[in-house]
Amino acid sequence: MSDSNRLIVAGTENWQNSGSLSKRFWTRIKLEDRLDSSSCIAVMINKNNLRVYLEWHNYKGKDSSNTLEDHNNWINHLHDWIRLQNIKKSQYSIWTSEQEDNDDYITLENFLNNQETQITMTKFLKQSATDWIRVGLLYSKEQIAELDPAEEILKGISELKWLYEKTDRRNFKRYWLYNTYYSQNTSVWKESQKNSYAAMQYEKGKENQASITRNVSLAKQISKGDIVVAYTGEKGFLGYGEVIRNFYNEENPSKYLSVNGGAWKQRIGVSWSFSLEQPVRYKENDFLLSLGIQNKAALSSNTILEIPEKGFNFVENLMLGNKIKDYQNGYINLSQEEIVSHIHNYISMKGFFYRIEEIKNLFLSLRTKPFVIISGTGKTKIVELFAESLGATDDNGRYKLIPVRPDWSDGSDLLGYVDIKGDFQPGPLTKIIQNASNDKDNPYFVVLDEMNLARVEYYFSDFLSVMESRKWEEGEIVTTAILPEEQLQDRLNIPPNLYIIGTVNMDETTHPFSKKVLDRANTIEFNEVKLDHFLFPDSNDEAQPKLLNNERIQSQFLYLKDAYSKHKSIIHDVTERLIEINELLSPIQAHIGYRVRDEICFYLIYSRYLMKFDKAFDYQLHQKILPRITASETQAFEVLKGLYQFCTSHQFEEIEPDNQAEVIKNAKYPKSAKKIHEMLGRGQSDGFTSFWIG
Repeated sequence: MSDSNRLIVAGTENWQNSGSLSKRFWTRIKLEDRLDSSSCIAVMINKNNLRVYLEWHNYKGKDSSNTLEDHNNWINHLHDWIRLQNIKKSQYSIWTSEQEDNDDYITLENFLNNQETQITMTKFLKQSATDWIRVGLLYSKEQIAELDPAEEILKGISELKWLYEKTDRRNFKRYWLYNTYYSQNTSVWKESQKNSYAAMQYEKGKENQASITRNVSLAKQISKGDIVVAYTGEKGFLGYGEVIRNFYNEENPSKYLSVNGGAWKQRIGVSWSFSLEQPVRYKENDFLLSLGIQNKAALSSNTILEIPEKGFNFVENLMLGNKIKDYQNGYINLSQEEIVSHIHNYISMKGFFYRIEEIKNLFLSLRTKPFVIISGTGKTKIVELFAESLGATDDNGRYKLIPVRPDWSDGSDLLGYVDIKGDFQPGPLTKIIQNASNDKDNPYFVVLDEMNLARVEYYFSDFLSVMESRKWEEGEIVTTAILPEEQLQDRLNIPPNLYIIGTVNMDETTHPFSKKVLDRANTIEFNEVKLDHFLFPDSNDEAQPKLLNNERIQSQFLYLKDAYSKHKSIIHDVTERLIEINELLSPIQAHIGYRVRDEICFYLIYSRYLMKFDKAFDYQLHQKILPRITASETQAFEVLKGLYQFCTSHQFEEIEPDNQAEVIKNAKYPKSAKKIHEMLGRGQSDGFTSFWIG
């Protein structure tokens, strides 16, 4: 199966400049699903130096899937790149496409410390539609003689990859404030909601020309997939939605608005996924800081204004009624992307290889529901490092590994029991639940190691039943009591900051899972091992954890009705696909119910800013539906073949075609297609198959 997040060598060239004896060897490296893009990570060697840098392959520019403007967007992410990837600014250089190989380049550190240089670079980009800026590592011949060139090249590629991903609009959203002028007239907002657009008034004579030019220029930068927030002025917000049509002028006079003497015919198509009749307002003094806006005047003078993702997260939490925490006291206010990038970078710097998509999936699975099952290689280590990256360790009591014993037959070994004296002896899980209940701002992680050495239904069913009792009470998630109150002399619920991860193996010493357990968890496989992952930090540059308030991980929804009004389009899209899958599953009575539907919808809602819809649905098909299927009869194998066709739009062929790898690679749901193909292959040879047989 193709890994769209994998870098490959896209081409190698060598040439000699006219009139020069300096011969150059140049290699361009791209993501496997971005071979049609002119953006690349380049490695070049000439007689004077080695360089690893972010480049625009101008020769192929006219056929590129992204534009030069998209490519130059990386410079807007420079500070996040430095922070999230722990970049040493003194090691990197910046130079323009006009500069020659032998020119002196400015270091990234000096660039960031020199405002005049930054202004010059910005003007350079604005004044030319054919030039670009490069950033990268440069090594002289003398430096290379003392270093391992291969190691330095790999280091540069690894560090630049995050920035390279920001050169393609398909890989990032932008967030915009749109002023509805609600205080002047409410009808503009009402019509915008009703007709799925953001209406603006840029007619000559209605505003000064400079303001029109500035706002239209910004409006034309907004693209499909971006997020628009309806702003009211006076720290108020009315809604947000996804852009479905780029900036346009409404030509039909019957659709004009007649408000304040204007037609309001300049528009952006917006699917308003969440809207309010009355604005919600933020009353604190750190408003601009929370939005990520530096210039107060820009907020008052622009109809359109770009904000960072964490600014949107602030607005979303405000409109959803979530508490806006004071992120002092050591807590870090990060966007979802920043959280995942930090966790991935932390784990990588510890010397372990997991793809960032796997970290995204684990993060989203835990957020969807705080119970996850993990199989495969490195399963315990990834949870330990995931927790550690957020400040949860065994030393501070926020991470606990509990080995499961084969003789567990009820919950007493896990939760505790009353001894012969009548005293309650708490189990290891009860102790950490008590600690988490008294510290709800911090996430706590429990690993049930080898959880299926005993029958999970025997010792864990009571806990799972209590988890299903979760409900909202005065803005907090509460459950029924885990144990009788007379045993503890206190009421003990499952706190919302407790995350349970079960690691499993499937062999002759372990037990299979019932559908009751599988329906209540995301089942994640970790099978990729990269033994030559040596991207360790320097001895003085150890990875550092970041304290994250639990509200940044905790689920926002418990029931589908909690999410429906704000995310109708996602819920309907997911449900339509699940109905089709249920029709395929019904012959073997394996169809899914409301709980699984709800949790898949939640996962897709949370994933909307981290991965594409089809990829997120692929993960859920793989983790919530396929683990429930076993096949030993013809009818069950036919169901698997139907699912294979659902994933690939190709029929399964028992005699494997020559293009089998291509079919899976190009499938709509490649991860699930690959797993189903493996299951069918085992079924052909053994007469029996399941998700769990390796």
